[in-house]
Amino acid sequence: MASELVTEIVYMPLKPGIDFKSISTPEGKAWLAALDIMKRQEGYLQSRCGRQFENPDMLMWFIDWTSYPTHRKFITSPSYTPFLENIGALVAGAPYFYHFSPAPSPTTLSTFPCTEFAVFYQTVPTFLADNARKFAAALDSAEPRPDGYLGSVAGGVMEEIAKGGAEEGKGSAVVLCLGWTSRDAHLRFRNESVVFRDNIWLLREGTKGAEVVHVGFEDV
Repeated sequence: MASELVTEIVYMPLKPGIDFKSISTPEGKAWLAALDIMKRQEGYLQSRCGRQFENPDMLMWFIDWTSYPTHRKFITSPSYTPFLENIGALVAGAPYFYHFSPAPSPTTLSTFPCTEFAVFYQTVPTFLADNARKFAAALDSAEPRPDGYLGSVAGGVMEEIAKGGAEEGKGSAVVLCLGWTSRDAHLRFRNESVVFRDNIWLLREGTKGAEVVHVGFEDV
């Protein structure tokens, strides 16, 4: 675990109505300051973020690190306090995060106009290989290729987690991201495709629950 690239997944509940992308706003200045601190840390590689289509006040932030220990080193460093202070200017509640080991790596999420982001909770040990990756492989090998489908990223979560960052009900988890040209393209696939109908059972077995949202990621 110590030597492989990891992606930190951060859930940030934003203050309603803020514009953190404009450097003319207090929130924009705080965001740039937080990014500046993070990008100067040892082991930082790249990051991308985007609001959930279903809940625009929830920002998803994916941060690539050279290893799990390099991120933990940042958390225990003096730089982490001003980093959190700047993030605090943006959020309406406490952010939470966990890590997963993505493949392909580094991730290509920012090249997808729309990412279907799915987290499967309390998964069996074989879920990543025998369920999530087999479902993605069915899309990759389908003839014709599903309309609007662009590719996938999958990996196991390194911590035990529960939905919403809760303490109760924690267990193993798997992340599966599917790239689409649009959210509508994914919905058409789900509602109309034989590939979906014949393979969705893979994502319903070996897990006790899932969370699925759509995000338009951009490099930051």
